[in-house]
Amino acid sequence: MTMNTLGVCDTNKLNLMMDDRDVRGLLPSEMKRPRILFRGYPGTGKTIRLLQMMTHYGSSPRKTLFLCYNKVLASDVRRMRDALKERLPAGDVEVLDVFKLAMDHYKERPIAPDYDGWGGRAVTHMRDMASLRKFDMVLLDEAQDMKAWMFELAELLCSEDAALCVAGGKGQGLYGKPCDRYERFVVEANKREMRRNFRNAPNIGRLAHTFFEGFQHPKKADEMIGRFQAKQASEEDELPIFSGEGNGWPVVESYDPTKRKDEIKRIVGDFVLLIGNEKPIDLLILFPREKNEDYHRVRDALGEMKVPYTDYVPLSNRRKEGHVNRIRLCTFHSSRGIEGTRALIFGFHEIPKISKEKKSNSNHLGYIALSRAMRACTICIPKGESSKATEFLKESLTKLQEGLPKFKKAEIGGRR
Repeated sequence: MTMNTLGVCDTNKLNLMMDDRDVRGLLPSEMKRPRILFRGYPGTGKTIRLLQMMTHYGSSPRKTLFLCYNKVLASDVRRMRDALKERLPAGDVEVLDVFKLAMDHYKERPIAPDYDGWGGRAVTHMRDMASLRKFDMVLLDEAQDMKAWMFELAELLCSEDAALCVAGGKGQGLYGKPCDRYERFVVEANKREMRRNFRNAPNIGRLAHTFFEGFQHPKKADEMIGRFQAKQASEEDELPIFSGEGNGWPVVESYDPTKRKDEIKRIVGDFVLLIGNEKPIDLLILFPREKNEDYHRVRDALGEMKVPYTDYVPLSNRRKEGHVNRIRLCTFHSSRGIEGTRALIFGFHEIPKISKEKKSNSNHLGYIALSRAMRACTICIPKGESSKATEFLKESLTKLQEGLPKFKKAEIGGRR
């Protein structure tokens, strides 16, 4: 894989992965069973720290495992690993999602909704395996959402003196409270706190963070906006520091649902026009779920325009490897950990309903969708299909713009 076959986001990520200044010396050879926790706000590069560990220490004789919850993220990390194959000898670094790892060792197939019962049985089976492969370094991402059996699985795969490096965020669990094993790890680990957001342009980051902290808590949102306006996240404040490219605001675009097919084709047609050095893989189109009319209209539009895409929306597709010449379609849930230079979001108004159905945190789900874009983000909302989530989004965006007037305001309710 050469730099010509990588997108802008890939290239940025690889450059960060090759920069070992922040992880150099974290695993001295004399240290036994090091336990390291990378902890910070969403978007502050916790996953990048794990990838830096993988790059810096995975090229040694260590056997390394990168383990995460999200199948799409695991697929993306495998692409990055393969792009670094000259530095990482083949076979030294394995990248898996927890479900695939368990399925590789346990013949019983998981059946919804009993995933946790199945996972517990898989771990019990693996405890007794004499031939279970152990790793010298285990990198565990999205730890705040790991169930007890998932965290035990990571610990089970550690060799006697293995390093266990974990990325997690306080209050960032999408599916409820962290498990007790993770909480104990937090107490015992060598903690590395992270505040600087490198992914998002500042105004995208501010809106996403306001939603993360303030949706369901309007007073907290107003406090957050006031702090952004007063200090704009200085080093002295506790707010995240946004260091991404660009000053553009997210765009909220309303469209006529009675002309859905034509409207979506127009919106998607504008979106897929590449800007600068972008590659198709840099573009993300997000949906709340597979059973969504906009999702099917977007696929129809891409097909008519003959635009290739990788479709991660169906659960069965989430281990597919992305391709530089294909844009990516994801659900909000499955996009966590990946990013694009630009993101097009459909179905944001469904967040309260989807969160209730999936028993997930609506603040975090909205944050994930809003924060996937590095440079530009467009939220498409059908006229007349509002919800608490979209009303909060529009109100927060207006308040942020009024307090930070030196940047160009986004249009609300019309075409870009």
